[in-house]
Amino acid sequence: MRSLLAVFFLIALAGAQTPTCQCPSSDPECCTFTRGFWRTHNAFAGGNQQIPWPSSCGQPAENNLIFVGTPGVTTWLALLSQPTSGDACIQGAAQWIAATLNVCNEACTDSAVDAALAGVQAILDNVTLCPGLKPATPFSGEREELILLTSVLDDYNNGEIGPGHCDDEPPECPVFDCEGGCTLTQGFWKTHNKFEKKRNLKQPWPESCLQEGAECAELNRIFTNSNLTWLEVLNLPSSGEMCIIAAKQLIAAELNVCSGACIPLELVDAALVSLPILLNKWCPSPGLPPPGPDMPDDQRKAREQAQRLAEILDLYNNGLILGPGLCDDLESLESEESVEGGVFSSTLTKSQSDTLIATVALAAAAVCLLVGLIALVWWKMRKNSKKESVSMKKSKRHY
Repeated sequence: MRSLLAVFFLIALAGAQTPTCQCPSSDPECCTFTRGFWRTHNAFAGGNQQIPWPSSCGQPAENNLIFVGTPGVTTWLALLSQPTSGDACIQGAAQWIAATLNVCNEACTDSAVDAALAGVQAILDNVTLCPGLKPATPFSGEREELILLTSVLDDYNNGEIGPGHCDDEPPECPVFDCEGGCTLTQGFWKTHNKFEKKRNLKQPWPESCLQEGAECAELNRIFTNSNLTWLEVLNLPSSGEMCIIAAKQLIAAELNVCSGACIPLELVDAALVSLPILLNKWCPSPGLPPPGPDMPDDQRKAREQAQRLAEILDLYNNGLILGPGLCDDLESLESEESVEGGVFSSTLTKSQSDTLIATVALAAAAVCLLVGLIALVWWKMRKNSKKESVSMKKSKRHY
């Protein structure tokens, strides 16, 4: 439901002249509290601060566990009381807990927050990384990614994005676009690559996307435990397989960024950070197929997270609301598949159509001229033939 609200919210931003940050909610009190508030206001506090956490997060939610399966397992309430000491895992977990409690308390979210929630959870669930992403950790890249996602949740909990902090005025809307470059769809990248035989389609992918050990970007590997290349993934039928659907959008987004397309930091960057972690954990085995009655809860949740992040990248790649927009000469190009699925259809752009019309018109004019010349020659030959016939008849009469 939240992923649908996120998409509806972004679509509303595109059509509204004066967009608002107030997310749709039947509760006029929809707002967020900080991690500090949730730490001091709970079922075990004293006096007027004894306010149980929302039951929709658990009963009691204060005893929910974080970092399950790692040596640092602890309850939500205990973690909020811990000093962070530069530990990115603890900082991320604290903001994630506060944001989750705000959502359970009926505070609405936008897609930036949805992406950050999914991304932080993906990192927190990784037993190799958390807890323990301190400054001295060898996982420097993952630490930076977690800090970025945590900052989005921090802004949400403090009311700088989303519905706003309780008792505050609604904040200014976050910026979902950026200036610099343009984007191309996954359908374009599939049909325009180094291995295409047609000259106009033989366009190597950006070298800046090249992975170590790969001959070219088309041969980059997707999914840690798979031999599939980027190009092979783009040519796979999705068939409702969320791993493939999400991977296609991720590959297209990565190629767009390597081609110079800017990234809306609050939204698309969070999805680019989170989705690879999620895919490498779950794909290609056991995979994230269409939901069924026997799908485990953790797999169902992972599928929902992947779908939410893929929706964001789909909007980015297709130039809809997010990012710099679709490249001018490809505005009519539709993606091969949306997140819900579909069929790729390539149509001519306005400039291509104008050129084609002009070419056809010139060809038609040339044909008409040629036909006219042939008709004129034929008429003259016929006229001369008649004159010769009359002359021969006159000659016969004379004799």
